[in-house]
Amino acid sequence: VLKIGIGNGHVAGGSGEQYFIGEFDGQRFVNDNPASTALWFDYGRDCYCALSFNNTPKARYAEMLGWMNNWSYAKHIPTAPFRGQMTIPRRVTLRKTVEGIRIVQAPVLRAAFGAKLLPFDPARDVPAAFVLEIDTPANYKGPVTVKLSNAEGESFTAGYDRTAGEWFA
Repeated sequence: VLKIGIGNGHVAGGSGEQYFIGEFDGQRFVNDNPASTALWFDYGRDCYCALSFNNTPKARYAEMLGWMNNWSYAKHIPTAPFRGQMTIPRRVTLRKTVEGIRIVQAPVLRAAFGAKLLPFDPARDVPAAFVLEIDTPANYKGPVTVKLSNAEGESFTAGYDRTAGEWFA
């Protein structure tokens, strides 16, 4: 896999991460796909300069972390206490598909309070997706929410309102 950070020209606009599947002999990379085939790590505007981690235990998948920002607007956001954010780490692997070999990924997350993250399954999981299963009582009618937070107390909450049949964030 050859990965290239695109500063401008991503399918969603601005920066992104493109990858190529092929062979490298130490001097030359040969792409297995036609030059017209563009493969992206994700289709959002905010994953750039992603790095993979080496020397992880052999039982684990490769993991990748990217800069959650975009050069098309990075100069317009505040610089303190930092500029931008990192993406959620992702487990990455290769899968054979009808289109050819593709990268499959899932976030590396912890689950709490009765929610469970299903194990990453390259045969089931799709690019940039994960499965979170939440069990609620059959008679529960309220919204179901998921809150992602960090050690500094920053958080993001999203969910589904069963009564309205709508997703919210």
